[in-house]
Amino acid sequence: MRTVAEVVDRFLVSLSESRQTRSILTGLSALDAITKGVRLSEMTVIAGRPGAGKSTLAFGLMYDMARNGFPALLVSKEMSAEMVVAKELSRQSSIEFDSVLAGASGLKLERLEEEAAKLRALPVWIDTQASSVEHIAQHLAREPSIKLVVVDYVQLLRGTQRDARHQEISEVAYGLHDLCLQGYTVIAVSQMNRNQDYREDKEPRLSDLDGSDGVGKAAENVWMLTHGDEHEGGRMVDVTIAKSRYGQAQRTARLWFMGQFSAFGNVA
Repeated sequence: MRTVAEVVDRFLVSLSESRQTRSILTGLSALDAITKGVRLSEMTVIAGRPGAGKSTLAFGLMYDMARNGFPALLVSKEMSAEMVVAKELSRQSSIEFDSVLAGASGLKLERLEEEAAKLRALPVWIDTQASSVEHIAQHLAREPSIKLVVVDYVQLLRGTQRDARHQEISEVAYGLHDLCLQGYTVIAVSQMNRNQDYREDKEPRLSDLDGSDGVGKAAENVWMLTHGDEHEGGRMVDVTIAKSRYGQAQRTARLWFMGQFSAFGNVA
């Protein structure tokens, strides 16, 4: 608990630091133009149906932020730590993900070893066993350097209200947001339900978040991914900013998704 005087003093200090970073750009120009990047000390939900690329986008942002001085904890409940690492090796080496998993040789192996050496140096922790926000908080207490928490995905964490699933998911979402109040930045991956399929208007809505409206209510920012047109070498993905604290909601950024390289890029 702080007095109003303490809050005012801290706020004035932050205003005087004109160069202070309040967000980290994603490098995806269409997305940055709308969102100004990942807002620090806020919760950003990245949602989509299976195969939309939501985990790929979240992982890429995590690794890029770690390279820029934001040590990260990834709680991966859907993918093994080895798969998470393989996806980043594919992205950085531009070697197809399937080839990374199958094993490379020659020049490809040299590229992978070079990227692996760089990846090994990053301040990233991967936990596939944590099952609750309480477990995440315990990790953060043990490793105070961590600034970024990434969860893949919200619906796989457990809360205490297990007799009502929507209440449990809301509890988890608000628990993650509480981490932001302590100064952490949170990127939370979320599933989407099938409501969009049954509407004439296919524009994604916060009500499309799977399991509970608490996920959308807890987050400051919600990015919703939907499949676009298929093309040789990849496909378009539309990122709808379904919620933003800063007035940029209901705008859409179009990105280029190269699933074979576990990477997103700008549309040419």
